[in-house]
Amino acid sequence: MQVTKRTLDVDQMQDHVLFRSLPRVEVARIAETGWLSDFDRGTRILSRAEMLDGLYIVFEGRLKIYMLSCSGDERVVRIVEPGESFGEAIMFNSFPS
Repeated sequence: MQVTKRTLDVDQMQDHVLFRSLPRVEVARIAETGWLSDFDRGTRILSRAEMLDGLYIVFEGRLKIYMLSCSGDERVVRIVEPGESFGEAIMFNSFPS
C-alpha cells in the first residue's frame, strides 16, 4: 500500500466545524501535529485490532466504517463523507483531567 503524507492545509481545517471558532494561529498549531494522507480506493486504513490514535477528517472521497460478523458478513457502521470526522471521542478523552 502506497500512502502519501502531506502537511495539513490550515484553511481546509479552519472550514471544519470542530475548528471554525478557533483563531487561525491555534488551528495552525493543531495542523502541525497532524498530516494529510491519500489512500487508494479499497485500502484498509485501520483494522479491528488497531486503536484509533486521534481525530480523522475526510476531506475528499468517502470512508466506509464497517465490522465483520463472525460469519464474515460485512456490517456497515457508518459512511464518512467529505467534511465529516470520526475519532473525536478518543481525542477529547485523552486530555488530562
